[in-house]
Amino acid sequence: MTTLNELSSMTRSKLDRLYANASAGEIPDGESNGKAIFMPGTWLGAVFSAIDNIFWKGKVFNRATGRLTNKILAWRFVPAEVFHGDSWSDGKPSVIVDYRRTSWLVPFIRDELRLVAPGVYLGKAYLRLPFGRRSFFLYFALDFRK
Repeated sequence: MTTLNELSSMTRSKLDRLYANASAGEIPDGESNGKAIFMPGTWLGAVFSAIDNIFWKGKVFNRATGRLTNKILAWRFVPAEVFHGDSWSDGKPSVIVDYRRTSWLVPFIRDELRLVAPGVYLGKAYLRLPFGRRSFFLYFALDFRK
């Protein structure tokens, strides 16, 4: 069994391998619990992750509409479009979360997810940079198990 705590304690190389070997799975549906994973395997990353995880609590997906919202503290906002597409890391199928057309707050972010255990997704967040460039920003994990 893979838990959010197990994922958040892995090194970047372990997360990279896990993500590379996972499949896209279905677009999730419903509410998830989430954990941000900054600079995996480092003490500074643990500090940044702990701070972020005070505020960000996960995502709520609506498969029927192809949309989601983020859970920030007790509120749901920062909408995004959700669809299957190709990963920016390896070109393989992933669940894509794109904020470009839905969020004035973070239109420069694009996430991608893969199923790593039943009900558990590992995600990668990217920043869109000028001139068509992009940069990996952080890992995150979502748990849809109740």
